[in-house]
Amino acid sequence: MTERLFDQDEKEFIKHLNSHTEGTSIQNYLDPSLSGISVFVSQGQNAVFFRFAIQYESPTQQELEWIKTTSDKLQLNIVKLTRSLNYLESKSLVFSFVPAYHQTSTIQFGQCPINSPYVSYQIYDPQTIGAMQELVDKIILPTHSLLELQSNNFRFPEEVRFEKSKKLSWIGIWVAIVLSLIGILSNSYLSYISNKESNHEIKSIKGHLSQINGNSSELLTKYSEISPLIETQTALQENFFKEATNSTLPDISHQFKVLNNTFRNEAKMTRREIDKVGTEISNILSNQANSADAKSRAAD
Repeated sequence: MTERLFDQDEKEFIKHLNSHTEGTSIQNYLDPSLSGISVFVSQGQNAVFFRFAIQYESPTQQELEWIKTTSDKLQLNIVKLTRSLNYLESKSLVFSFVPAYHQTSTIQFGQCPINSPYVSYQIYDPQTIGAMQELVDKIILPTHSLLELQSNNFRFPEEVRFEKSKKLSWIGIWVAIVLSLIGILSNSYLSYISNKESNHEIKSIKGHLSQINGNSSELLTKYSEISPLIETQTALQENFFKEATNSTLPDISHQFKVLNNTFRNEAKMTRREIDKVGTEISNILSNQANSADAKSRAAD
């Protein structure tokens, strides 16, 4: 989605344009970097000269190397600026025009001292000559779109929208992943809690069953205690009927009353114990049934 990547030199050029909203020129942009160098553009002769200041009348070997290196860099920079300006104009990011006081003679700019010895370096590269002839006296005006380009870190509005859309897409993906993880963890936690509660209920049921077993054992113990009484009662009844023929009526009546009272007292005590155990068993089973029913309604 990237239309163009600006290098550092182009970014500096754009910053310079945005800092001169009233208008600027290639001369103003290049001038601060032309220490000891002047540029001459002869529009009548279609020629470009660089003038390099030297220390003495004749340049030293070091000065000659500096002149050659600096000249090559300056030519490349001028051609690059021309291409950058043409691109910005094609995108309606800047406007340029030649002022009414357009000069037709030689135009000079730079910082080579007038009274200093110098070396003239004529440029023969047609690209450099054509670029300088085209740009040297143009006034360049930045637009608001160029300022936005700089504020967006030298990215076009389409790129910014694309980056935002991509960022929102990634945010949506991560939110979906997080929500999925939360759902998985929630289900695991609920399952853990359910199992924990089930284990607790199992322990509770086991406790109640143990209590029921204890009560049953107690009931069996009571029954074992009652069995001899029943056997005794049966034996007494048999003796009673055997002796009934040899005894008088008052003796028979008295023996029957004693036997009947003894049996009733023992039977009442046994019945209370049986009823008590039965009630406890009924309550335990009822509580378990209510608990299971409540959980079933909650699950629905």
